[in-house]
Amino acid sequence: MYLSYLDDAGSTGRNLADKDCPFQIMGTVLIEADQFDVTEMLLGSVIDQCVPEEMRHNFEFHASRLWAGAAPFDKLKLEDAKKAVEGCVQLVRDLELIFIYGAVDKKKLSEQIYATASPVDIAFRLCIEGVEKWFTEHAPSESCLLIADDASDKVKHEIKNAFSVYRRKVRSVGHNRGKLTHMLDDMFFGSSANSLGIQLADVCNFVLDRHLIGRQDTEPLYELLEPRIYAGRMYPE
Repeated sequence: MYLSYLDDAGSTGRNLADKDCPFQIMGTVLIEADQFDVTEMLLGSVIDQCVPEEMRHNFEFHASRLWAGAAPFDKLKLEDAKKAVEGCVQLVRDLELIFIYGAVDKKKLSEQIYATASPVDIAFRLCIEGVEKWFTEHAPSESCLLIADDASDKVKHEIKNAFSVYRRKVRSVGHNRGKLTHMLDDMFFGSSANSLGIQLADVCNFVLDRHLIGRQDTEPLYELLEPRIYAGRMYPE
């Protein structure tokens, strides 16, 4: 059993640069259920090392704000804030977790015949197709629960609609699950503030986004993450 923690960048306004972000990203981190405890423990260790005790109660790995030293992390030393982001990426590398993403170049999409298509919908489909491919190749007998960040109603509707198209409901004994043969029959939405898995996906999306737009200060983090990227698809290619 695997947990697929999904987060998006470029649509919800959660990230500081979302309004100007040229890319819509949907990224997921795959965590085997048996690895969850150690993942949570190691993320707790990162918090212990980088965050003063009085700030830990409401702390969240919100990468873009941590990296910029923006509220609510403006009272945290910038060096420690950046170390917290780096610690997350190192954890993904050290635990050999899997990162999969779909991305849309919004400017190029606007020039296509399907310019009115939703970047969120496209990025989500690309992402979950990559997840299904990973299971087919590496864990064909396993199943997966998809847990996404509780986004805006519009984003949530688009994600749920795409999921329902790809993962069919049981209608008979010999039903066909559709394209997502390894996914459980429903996906769930959780608060990023309460889910370290979603926060981990947020960090990976942040590092990927800065790589795509050519920011050099986070390129060492991308080099740490890159070996754990199983699949990443950009539309239009």
